[in-house]
Amino acid sequence: MQPAITIIVPVYNTEKYLRECLESLVHQSFQNIEILLINDGSTDKSQNIIDEYSEKYTFVTGITKENGGSSSARNLGLQHAKGEFVIFIDSDDYVDERYAETLYRTAVRQCSDMVICDFVRVTDDGKVTRDYKLDLGKEKIRILTFLSCNRIIRRSLFENFDIRYCEGITCEDIPVILQLEAVARNVKILPYAGYYYRMNPESATSGFKKRGIRKEKIPFDALDQCIQFCLENGKNFTKPQLEFYICRIVTSLIFEVAKGGERDVIIYMCRRLRKMFECYFPDYYKNQYIKLTAVPHIPFSQRAGTWLCIHLMRRKCLEPFACLYAGISK
Repeated sequence: MQPAITIIVPVYNTEKYLRECLESLVHQSFQNIEILLINDGSTDKSQNIIDEYSEKYTFVTGITKENGGSSSARNLGLQHAKGEFVIFIDSDDYVDERYAETLYRTAVRQCSDMVICDFVRVTDDGKVTRDYKLDLGKEKIRILTFLSCNRIIRRSLFENFDIRYCEGITCEDIPVILQLEAVARNVKILPYAGYYYRMNPESATSGFKKRGIRKEKIPFDALDQCIQFCLENGKNFTKPQLEFYICRIVTSLIFEVAKGGERDVIIYMCRRLRKMFECYFPDYYKNQYIKLTAVPHIPFSQRAGTWLCIHLMRRKCLEPFACLYAGISK
């Protein structure tokens, strides 16, 4: 029988957390699932754990590949997926026992191609530090949390629109999720925090924040293709809303990705960002949503960060600011 859901779990050197992750998946209340564990060239004992679970549970399959990053692991998982829907789980995270059922039942009942839920951020040892609420607000602009993992997605979207994760970059979730949200039918936001997102100090994201980002890892080409895709195919948000989402992405790149980066990389990033806006959104600084009072359901610090970055870019002052911030944050 074809599974209703394929759960794809990229695994890379997460033996410390993997068993907790898998225990939360194999004991889901909804059992019409398949779980694909994609070992992305782990050098620790992760494969032993994968073998243990794939031998014990018939709906668990282990797949081994050379190291290529989480994007390549997810893409390989999509190639093997059989479910009507897919769920991505990071191997250092875990979920509530009703996670798959809650998202799936909502998608079926609401005829939705994508259901997104709130999530909880936890420390390395599992202590809850923050709940993320994805409130849309009356402006229909939600807090930008383009994670792949806090949602269920109809698999046909990937096939019908030829959407795949861009490999070899950072922030690989953002372009893919923005494209999916642009074309998904009846996207639903569920006030249910069933996903536990661990702040793993050994993750790839933590790594580049410590060492600084390299030019080739910044997702400019993927963002460029994403914007073109959304402008041509998008039906779920207006051009000003898309423009605002890109403004928020730029803010994240400056305040998070560029943190601790080298001066030449920061300057390169700022110039590429400005060129991208001049190409697709020449009047970006007039966007109605970047006003400090426009979207009150978004935290003020985030609204202020977006407003600051956009107006600094307009006045060609983003480069010195970003370089100063990157230097202070090292």
